[in-house]
Amino acid sequence: MTTRSSIRIAKPLINVLVYTDDPVMVTDTSPIDNFGIFTLKEHLRRHAPAFADSTVKLVSRNSKKVPAINKLDHVLQAEEFAEIWFFGIHQKNKPKYTPDFPKGGGPESELNQSEVDLLVELMKSDGNNPGIGVLMAAHSAVAASSVASSPMLAMVPASVSAIKRSTSSGDRATCHCTRVAQSAPPGSLSRWR
Repeated sequence: MTTRSSIRIAKPLINVLVYTDDPVMVTDTSPIDNFGIFTLKEHLRRHAPAFADSTVKLVSRNSKKVPAINKLDHVLQAEEFAEIWFFGIHQKNKPKYTPDFPKGGGPESELNQSEVDLLVELMKSDGNNPGIGVLMAAHSAVAASSVASSPMLAMVPASVSAIKRSTSSGDRATCHCTRVAQSAPPGSLSRWR
């Protein structure tokens, strides 16, 4: 998809999916939400690149009452995105669903194999396809002393070779993806300024 600039030159449109697991804390409607993306979206709008337009769509995997109502494969089959930015709050799979922080999560908090397979396929680059970009960030209120305890990073099973999970020092959670390596120190995600 392209848009037209004021001098009628077609500019590409970069669609970014912000995929979260918390429908309460991660919002895009208020600049005062500590875990929201309102300020991030405003920053991107104010500092838009001259060569392209961009859109940011927020989708939560879970609703307030129903876990995994928006599975990643369904979202990606319904709409095309150039980037997926994962913003995780909750923990690994848990028997009972609760959106409560910091011990939230549910039976389908982690991506299932179908979702992982689709993500890996979309990340591949070949010929004219650069592959989809992926960024993973997680709240690190819980020390990342083990990958299994790292929020949202647990969404991607360790057996996936295209996406490698790891942790570094006790207060950093890191995910290395095919195209993006992102490390987020505690507190750095609470404000996008």
